[in-house]
Amino acid sequence: MKKFIIFTGIIAFIGIGIFAATRYAENYKLSAQEAYTDRFMKNKFAPFVATWDVESVPLLFIENAEVNNIAKLLNQIKESVGICKMREIKSCQSQERVSKLKSDMYFSERGYSVRCQFSMSCEKEENVTGETVFLPDKHKTKLFSFTITYGEEEE
Repeated sequence: MKKFIIFTGIIAFIGIGIFAATRYAENYKLSAQEAYTDRFMKNKFAPFVATWDVESVPLLFIENAEVNNIAKLLNQIKESVGICKMREIKSCQSQERVSKLKSDMYFSERGYSVRCQFSMSCEKEENVTGETVFLPDKHKTKLFSFTITYGEEEE
């Protein structure tokens, strides 16, 4: 009976250890994706909005991005708001952390998307807000899309 109790205790301890290690690995992966995305926003996306340079599109976006369509949209954005300066980049968050609250429309076999909220001031529009969507690529992410909102009166 004593051996059975010891054996059961060892099995329970190993089970708890495996569970804890799995949770740690999942959290590490999400944290790595969020950190990579945060650095990307500060080091690559912020300089990008200062120029809206079409030539940098292939370096920023995921493979097979429709560069011609993106170039047209970037020219429209540049005409509408001008060049911009990033004011604030809110912390980037993996949608896996909030998946129980709302579904992720960009979920794929690779996992949940990572989203970043930001605000910037531009030549022609003072208050511009936006969101970027990144798709997972192992412990990193790749820019999938971004949206900006401007010209709306706050009540």
